[in-house]
Amino acid sequence: MSEFVEPVNGGSVTSIPYVTEGDIEEAERVLGVSFDESRRSILQSNECFDVQACPGSGKTTLLVAKLYILVRKWSYARRGICVISHTNVARQEIERKLAGTGIGQRMLNYPHFVGTIHSFVNEYLALPLLRSEGYHVQIIDDETHADRCELLLNTRPEFATARNFLGVRERKLPSSDKTIRALRYEGPNLDLGSAAGKLPCGLDTRSGRILSRIKHEVVDTGIWRFDDMFAWAERLLTKYPRIIDWVRWRFPVVLLDEAQDTSELQASLLSMVFPAEACKLRQRFGDSNQAIYDTGQSEASTDKFPADGFRSITDSKRFGPEIARLAHPIAPEPASPEVCGNGPRTLDGAPDPASISHTIFLFSTETIHRVLPAFGELLLETFPDEVLRGDGFLARAIGRVGVSPQGENKIPRHLGDYWGGYEAHAAKFEPRLDELV
Repeated sequence: MSEFVEPVNGGSVTSIPYVTEGDIEEAERVLGVSFDESRRSILQSNECFDVQACPGSGKTTLLVAKLYILVRKWSYARRGICVISHTNVARQEIERKLAGTGIGQRMLNYPHFVGTIHSFVNEYLALPLLRSEGYHVQIIDDETHADRCELLLNTRPEFATARNFLGVRERKLPSSDKTIRALRYEGPNLDLGSAAGKLPCGLDTRSGRILSRIKHEVVDTGIWRFDDMFAWAERLLTKYPRIIDWVRWRFPVVLLDEAQDTSELQASLLSMVFPAEACKLRQRFGDSNQAIYDTGQSEASTDKFPADGFRSITDSKRFGPEIARLAHPIAPEPASPEVCGNGPRTLDGAPDPASISHTIFLFSTETIHRVLPAFGELLLETFPDEVLRGDGFLARAIGRVGVSPQGENKIPRHLGDYWGGYEAHAAKFEPRLDELV
């Protein structure tokens, strides 16, 4: 069948590869894993549903196995599989596991897509229209955009009215950053109107008009916010609704990772392009009990995860029965059936995990700098040197990488409060360096 069939009602007739038991056994061999019956049924199904998977259940490995099998049998040259993750960390984990499979490397090339929701919206929806209407794009980054807005607000003499009203220099507001971050385009008409409710002044005031001018001057230099791209995407779909049919034709298979972190802004746009009822195959993977929303974002109410008819994976290899027993009753959405702890794995020479006591550190603002050293000392006391030096040992100190907008008197706000030498831009997986050397 020709690939150039005209899209009808969301897409032409498309044949999705069927997954056999032999395909699963091949994936198990390549990935070095073993799938039980519940996971095998997910791999074999070409129905549209959500997968609610508890922590440590191997959902990313399951997703990678499905991709490995599908791309191995994929027959289209110009139509691909679309994999959307919520974060760069999740996207990189998928890419790393796929790259190690040989055949899975095909998923990282045309006609397929593996990336964050932001990169998908930018590449296929926002940037084509933005550039066609004569706008310039130098960089898309919230921090750079906010810094440039605040620089104009603080340094331009003609902006003194807004500067004095906002009390930027005196920090009369909890943070002038809140004002700057309200300057984003929303909706197909690229309005700042809905953002006006977040400003301490109306857009029809002198200060409001100054803030609107600042926004326009910054984007005219090619510096945009991530959310601006969602407004451009809505503009495209509103002006040219037929695009939706072509996007669905281009990507007959859509898989979403970390779906629980999808905000309402993201979910409303995705539901326009890839609703379950219009997709040939759409499956979302995540855990609603691990949802994290950034500042200014709200939980998705449109096409909420998990949808009715979802499938559950409730056995974890990350923790044992004791933690599973304690975690089940306090989960915002207790799993059914109950979470089962089948881990963690034991390293050669390490103590039995069941014999190691759980530890909670209590600290004050004055002693926060001692938290990481205390954690290190606990590791030294718990594990033999040969285990600590082994390739299989990994310890993580986890916290917010960006600065929280809460007041400076509320500690901790981010990793830098624990360790003075921490630099957020240097810790990014894909850092944007300030200097050549």
